[in-house]
Amino acid sequence: MTGYISQPIEPFYVPPKVLKPQTRSYMSEPAEPANKRNQVSKSGDNSEFHKWNSPQVKIVMAVIFALLYVLVKREPALSAVCVLFLLICTLLRLDDHKRKIAHIPLTIPALMLAGQIGPTRIATTWLSDSFQSFQISSLPLFFAVCLFYMPNGHSYTRKLMVSVSVMLLASGLLPTAGFTALFIAVQYLLFVALVFGLGLDFANHQSTAKLPEGSQ
Repeated sequence: MTGYISQPIEPFYVPPKVLKPQTRSYMSEPAEPANKRNQVSKSGDNSEFHKWNSPQVKIVMAVIFALLYVLVKREPALSAVCVLFLLICTLLRLDDHKRKIAHIPLTIPALMLAGQIGPTRIATTWLSDSFQSFQISSLPLFFAVCLFYMPNGHSYTRKLMVSVSVMLLASGLLPTAGFTALFIAVQYLLFVALVFGLGLDFANHQSTAKLPEGSQ
């Protein structure tokens, strides 16, 4: 025997594996710009309207609106049907959150308004001029057409149209004399409101168009 003394083997330590950084392709891609994410979120505001905003649907709706115009001109009581179209176009123009809030408070008065317009018409006993009576009876059709064919985006005129449409639909909660007076008031003030809204939109468009020229 030699003088070698056996010693216990020291326990060895195996370090844990270090996770390597992920090398997937999407990790190397640049982050999505914040303005692009905002645009995607804003595009969902009118998601329901985009489903109807196609050339084929626009042509079909143009034929329906033209037919309603002829029918309302012959029989003003048929403007009750236009109230239902106005309700649909107004709800389509609202974003998802506003639509969930307003669809019941607007649907019930709209049905009440259509039920009152059917047998009594609008302003037939208040106005002797048949053309003015037709103008007032066709207000729901006018607002429905404007809301359906207006482009998306920021627009004072569109906000005005939506606000007045909501007011007309909610007028079903008023008695017959009440909603008739409201329709007559809207018919008289619509000219001023429409010109004012279009003027703001035109001025805003000109100011935004001059921004790139001034920055150069």
